[in-house]
Amino acid sequence: QGQQRVSSAFVVIVGVGTTGSAAATMLFRAGVERLRLVDGACVRSTGWQSMSSKGILGAPKALVLRRALAAIRPGCEIDAVTENFTAGSAAEILGPTSDGHSPDLVLDCTGRPRSRADVITYAGAR
Repeated sequence: QGQQRVSSAFVVIVGVGTTGSAAATMLFRAGVERLRLVDGACVRSTGWQSMSSKGILGAPKALVLRRALAAIRPGCEIDAVTENFTAGSAAEILGPTSDGHSPDLVLDCTGRPRSRADVITYAGAR
C-alpha cells in the first residue's frame, strides 16, 4: 500500500539544478511515476549533475533531466516546463495533470528568494 502511494504521487519540482535534479532522480528511483520538472535555465556546465554528454550544453535543464529519467524508466509521466516559476505562472505550473490529478508534493529547489516566496505562497494556499 505504501509503495502504491509513492508510485501514484504527482510531484512538482521547481528548479532542477544540482539540488532539484538530485531530488528528482531519488524520487523517480524510489518509484514516483509522475513528475513535473520546472526550470527556465539552460545547462551551462558539463559537470551539471554528472550528466555531461555531448549535446547538452545550452539545452534546457528540464528537458535534459526529463530525457535522462525517461531512459531509466520509460513510460512514466514526466512534464518539463522550460520557464521560470513566477506568481503569474503558478496556477498553470502547479496545476493538475491532464487527468485532473493535483500535485501531492511541491519541492522548491530554486536559489531565488522571489521564486521561493511565490512557491510557498501559492502552494500554501492550497
